[in-house]
Amino acid sequence: MSIIINDMNTSNMKIFKSSFTAVLLMAYVLVQSQATYDYAKFRFPDVKVKGLSGSINLSGNDYSNGVGINKTENKAINYRVLANYFQFENSLTNQKTSEWNLNHSYSKESNPEFFNPRKKSKETIFFNLNRLQINRKYLDHNFEILGFKQKFIEFNQAFGVIYNQDYTETTNSGTKKHSIDYSANIPLKLGVGRIEPISDVFLAQFLMDDLLAAGLIAQKFTEDQLFDLAQLLSRIRNQRVFDFRRARVYQLTEIANWLEQNGIPQNIQTFTIINDNWQSALINQRKQGKRIAIGLAPWGSVQKTNFEKFTNYGLAIEVEYNYAMPLSQYFQADFLLSLSQDYQYYRNIEDRLTILSFGFKYAYNPNSRTTFAVGPESNIVMERFSQINYLVNLPASANYFINNRARISVFAGMFYQYYPNFITHWRKIVSDFSTSVNDNVLILTKIFPKNLNNGTHFELYGNVTFNYAFF
Repeated sequence: MSIIINDMNTSNMKIFKSSFTAVLLMAYVLVQSQATYDYAKFRFPDVKVKGLSGSINLSGNDYSNGVGINKTENKAINYRVLANYFQFENSLTNQKTSEWNLNHSYSKESNPEFFNPRKKSKETIFFNLNRLQINRKYLDHNFEILGFKQKFIEFNQAFGVIYNQDYTETTNSGTKKHSIDYSANIPLKLGVGRIEPISDVFLAQFLMDDLLAAGLIAQKFTEDQLFDLAQLLSRIRNQRVFDFRRARVYQLTEIANWLEQNGIPQNIQTFTIINDNWQSALINQRKQGKRIAIGLAPWGSVQKTNFEKFTNYGLAIEVEYNYAMPLSQYFQADFLLSLSQDYQYYRNIEDRLTILSFGFKYAYNPNSRTTFAVGPESNIVMERFSQINYLVNLPASANYFINNRARISVFAGMFYQYYPNFITHWRKIVSDFSTSVNDNVLILTKIFPKNLNNGTHFELYGNVTFNYAFF
């Protein structure tokens, strides 16, 4: 019996040793797979790109049915104009992102309601123009304290005009309603620190991994090689080529030339890997660095209608801290903490609001085609330092690449608002920090709800999309 026990113990010990060795081997491989690149050394290249796009849509109809007193007619014309201008600039002395957005529409319709023959026509005019900009001028390029690099002056802008007019004509009279809303917010801040966009570093790293797996290169890129390739990817991505086909040819050619110059053989397998990563990569927004700023934000808003006019204005003192850290090739953490003291006059009522905002985003990219992210955010609003109100939002997303034919996307979250007291806050918070987990679009403004209702509000939201190509 004892012999059996000893044999069993020996067998268990062998299994344990084998398992322990396998775990150590897996841990070693995992550690080795994490190249010791210092992402803090990467600097986004000097780029300055502008773009203007627009669209016009025109539609109409002339409809009649029946004869005599039973005849019905409907005539309508509609048009809509959309235009967008953007500018992105990055250099040693400047970081600027700006946008102009125009949305204008017009519609006119006769006999708009079949069951209301007294209403003869309806005319609607809508106009909306927005200007958004974040502009940081960097000074003293050799300055560094506690990891904060460079000093800067930040001058941001958020302007908006909304005009809406409705004219309804009846058999007896006409009714005209119109409203116009002007708003402006011009924050001015001083700060230290710099945050660089570095998403292309990880695209270059995933491209390198695919080349390694295919046996086209024998070892990982050096840090200089990786950063040089990433800068190339950033430059060609921000090079304006109007024909998208020519743009694709230009971009793929530039990447292929870089690989060839670094001794990587050019064949159909290399091209396939380049094209697959450039066209199909889906990487969470990646940034690196930290920044802190303090300043003033004067703002104003005027709303006019047929019957009344309201003028709202105020001044805010803001302190904002941003931190972005790539934890590894696969993990990213971004953090925002801001505190502002608002003095506002809303409809001739003086109010003081203390607002503490918190945002955190944690993202995971296991490869260049799959993303996971969670981005909790919270705003705490105190009126005259006493009445505490808050809201919490917890969104999460997943975009999972199953295989070349199937992909599943999930977006879900929870929202909770606790506002026992009625609070109105009109100022737009201008920031380039985004906890957005549903896309990679840079969000320039974060607008607080204008009318935060009393009481509590709880909401669960989400959607799931499954795509499969059968043939």
